[in-house]
Amino acid sequence: MFEKIISGNDIRHGSSVFSTDQLGNSEVVPVSVSLNGVHHSSVIEDRMKLYRFYSGDDDGSGGGGILQIRAISETNAKPTGTVDGDLVIIMAQASNADLTGPAGFTQLASFNTNRDYGVWWKIASSEPSTYTVTNATEYIIFSVQGCHGTPIHASEDEAPAASSSHTYSPLTLSTNGCLIIGFHFQIDNTPEAAITSGPATIQASNYQTSGFDRGMMFFTMNSLQNTGYSDDITISRDAVVGRVTQIAIKPG
Repeated sequence: MFEKIISGNDIRHGSSVFSTDQLGNSEVVPVSVSLNGVHHSSVIEDRMKLYRFYSGDDDGSGGGGILQIRAISETNAKPTGTVDGDLVIIMAQASNADLTGPAGFTQLASFNTNRDYGVWWKIASSEPSTYTVTNATEYIIFSVQGCHGTPIHASEDEAPAASSSHTYSPLTLSTNGCLIIGFHFQIDNTPEAAITSGPATIQASNYQTSGFDRGMMFFTMNSLQNTGYSDDITISRDAVVGRVTQIAIKPG
């Protein structure tokens, strides 16, 4: 979120300004600095320098506002409404070919066994209308508002055992208000995956293609998580090779 200085003209005797974080916790910041209708602008300016009031963007863009998914694209097109300052996450898979992410993206996860899978991220800045992951045949692309800088607070990437289920255990968080997103990829003739237990989700999808069959799925928790959160998320899956990834995105 960006810094927003409040004009002295917006403040009157007896006024209060509330500072609210992404979780809705508020506190009153004292700003009553006028007396008998006389406004002391120099004191107002000094207080601005001391308190540095913060607000989300007025138009809800550029990393301002509540940390949340802005839009999801199921093709290689940029998600609708993506603006500079958003976090862009690409999940892609391929048939019997290596994947190479777009320039400027940082890779979070990969799986290279004939049918490849990968996850990449970057902070949006003059983004193109489409993205190209070399050799990719399917995409899921997210744009996330309310974060900037280095937004990936914690992550986990592993090859699950050949089992009909997998449990995503809670990530270790050292900051509050994180958005949790999980990714799943597997190889099978008719790949399927579904969430069987855990908190409700905002989005969940499963994809498969002809030829070298494989599927990818994602989930997002429906509320921001704090340090010490304890929700497991269990998915049913085919007892085959694959990859599971989980990330925690911190607020800006």
